[in-house]
Amino acid sequence: MDARIEIFWQAVAVAMAMIVGSLILGCLLFIRVEQNLYKAKFTLFASSQFAYFMLMFASIFLMNAGGVAGSALDGSNEGGHYILVAKGRQTEVTQAYWEWTLLGEYLSRILMFVIVLTIAGIIAHAKFREYGRYLISRTLAPRGPHPYLNNMQALPFEDQFRNWLRASLSDGPPADVVGFAFNLYEPGDDPDSKFGVELVGADEFKLHDSDWPCEEIWEPNTRGLHIPRNYSGDDWEGCLAKLRELLKEVLAGDSVAAQTLRSVEGVGLGFVDGDLEIVWHRPAGE
Repeated sequence: MDARIEIFWQAVAVAMAMIVGSLILGCLLFIRVEQNLYKAKFTLFASSQFAYFMLMFASIFLMNAGGVAGSALDGSNEGGHYILVAKGRQTEVTQAYWEWTLLGEYLSRILMFVIVLTIAGIIAHAKFREYGRYLISRTLAPRGPHPYLNNMQALPFEDQFRNWLRASLSDGPPADVVGFAFNLYEPGDDPDSKFGVELVGADEFKLHDSDWPCEEIWEPNTRGLHIPRNYSGDDWEGCLAKLRELLKEVLAGDSVAAQTLRSVEGVGLGFVDGDLEIVWHRPAGE
């Protein structure tokens, strides 16, 4: 086997060992710092950052210091002579030094490739999540109000909201629903409503992660309720604040809808393409 190919695969093996070792070291370090395994997800995230910092440092060091006398990639190893090349200048070195230099150059490039690929993946994932977070869920059911809701138009929105909840939760969600999410959205097809609210159920609930509603498994027959413009106004943050207070009032009551909402692990509220805040969650230990 050619020496360059053999050293390349050695560099791949070393890079894999460095990645795994950095992750393990990061996990051990941050678990010891936090002393709380409940934060395991954040520990893994922090340890990953630590690992990539270490790998980037190692890569830069190898790239700048690994071949001080020159580059083995640009050099040669023919006829028993091992040549490094730096800015057109050739330097003959020992076989061991040439092999270590070549290993360092391969290793630095592999680590940088892994780092760049990971960063690109994170950016692509964030952009995709921003665009398609609820794109599929929004196409599953129309957001227009159910015909029977037309009879509620004369009622104050607070009463419309309670009636909608009662109708939506009358049969109860599936047993595997562990979290409810109320999503504020812009219907776009109703001149009298700037915003609407929809209800979905998810099979997971995470107190410190606003992505859990993406795993929705349930929706009521009447998924969405349009909010009259005279109640919501044109500012989504103001509308969200009013909806938050209304939802808290409902959750504090003893209605069947309130009891159903409190039967799961948590209830969230947020704009459909934004962050989700937890309006209510079951206390730990219950």
